[in-house]
Amino acid sequence: MLYGRWVRLVMASAITASMWGLWAGPVEGATAPTDWQIKKDDKVVTILDTPLREETQVLATILAGTELTVLDANGDFVSVSTTSGGETKTGWVYARHLRTPAMLKKLSGLHDDFKDYQLWSKPLPTLPESLAFRRVGRPAPLGDLAVSKTGVASLQTLSDASEEKKDRAASSLERLVRQYMLDRGWPRTFDADSSWQIVVACESVRVASDGGRMRGVLAGHVFLVNTHSRRLLLHTAISGEGVSEEEMQREFAKQAADEYAEILMRWGTAPARTSGSTQTTTPPPKPEPKRPPFGPPGAPPFGQRPF
Repeated sequence: MLYGRWVRLVMASAITASMWGLWAGPVEGATAPTDWQIKKDDKVVTILDTPLREETQVLATILAGTELTVLDANGDFVSVSTTSGGETKTGWVYARHLRTPAMLKKLSGLHDDFKDYQLWSKPLPTLPESLAFRRVGRPAPLGDLAVSKTGVASLQTLSDASEEKKDRAASSLERLVRQYMLDRGWPRTFDADSSWQIVVACESVRVASDGGRMRGVLAGHVFLVNTHSRRLLLHTAISGEGVSEEEMQREFAKQAADEYAEILMRWGTAPARTSGSTQTTTPPPKPEPKRPPFGPPGAPPFGQRPF
């Protein structure tokens, strides 16, 4: 199981536990996951209305878009202070509920266009119906799986492939990501002029072997940004694997679409749609569950967890 997906499953368990009254708080000596890389004195911003807790007690609710200073980071939890009812209260929030400087660093490292971006520090706006799409980087083509006369399998990335092959691999990946995102029902359309932009970054392609099973692994990231205000809203690491280039890219594209669908689940109910004179409200689509249930007894399975 890939690390990024494992982290998300663990967080699903933790979030579910809190809602079932099973909040355990930070574990002594735990280290912060690399997805967040939060450290003391970091300036972070809440993505959601976030409960501030001390063990099982909710001390306050910190509104989405609130800027905070990290007092301590311990595993999946971050210690912060906020003012509520005229009092300063200190407790723990989920790292998952925060925008972090590490996200900005990852984004700014993609291209000079993102160098001066800042964290979105307001409540979430109305969900956009159309998005611009940008791919950064080209995935290295993957060679065919070969089996020798002695039964030894081999698979390799084609780092020395022609520019034409690299462009073809990049175009194929972009087409698949767009297709799967539209299949999830949101965005309604892709529009190059939209100020809301999904950025899909291809980071690396490598060959992994597990118990003699060889497969290509494409790692990357998905960002949601606003190019008008030059702000970063959300970021998550993704990856796809397969025994062929097509399968690897397809799994990567599916996960990119699933992650955006999860963003919509966190975002809340989609804006009203108008069809003739009838106005209806359509909830955001749910990602396809890909893993077995994970968490405490009675917890909902992956893909059905609350945020």
